[in-house]
Amino acid sequence: MHRFTLRPSAILAAILLVAHTAAVAVLFLLNLPTWTLVAGAAVLICNLLYVLDAVLLRRHDALVAIEITSERGINAQSRSGKWSEYEVLNDTFVSAFLRVLRLKDVDYALRLADSLGVATPFGDAARQAFARLVALGARDDHEARVIEVARQPKDE
Repeated sequence: MHRFTLRPSAILAAILLVAHTAAVAVLFLLNLPTWTLVAGAAVLICNLLYVLDAVLLRRHDALVAIEITSERGINAQSRSGKWSEYEVLNDTFVSAFLRVLRLKDVDYALRLADSLGVATPFGDAARQAFARLVALGARDDHEARVIEVARQPKDE
């Protein structure tokens, strides 16, 4: 068994702070309506606060320890002290929850791009491929199966 203790990362927190500050500064250099600038800055600030909580392990559900117990077993301890057991499957290392977040983020980005009149052919293709994957009944399957959808002719 291997045990890893996770600590807050001040270096990563500083990098995130600088990156978010730079993103806000760049946002204000763009020739956009004031409401868009304010909304964009608010989103970036909220995102910064969220990721800083995660990086600094302040959230009650933040992981503070990980144990690899066997070939497929992993235990994780949250800041609240609760241990959870997980099994790493042969065909996936990404949870369904992360896929849902990723798809939600892609959808937000595509809607923002559309509102700004920016074409996003690759984003649109990804959204269509994931929609086809869900339509095929593979909603909870590993997201790498999307390549199977990409390989299929459009009429299937």
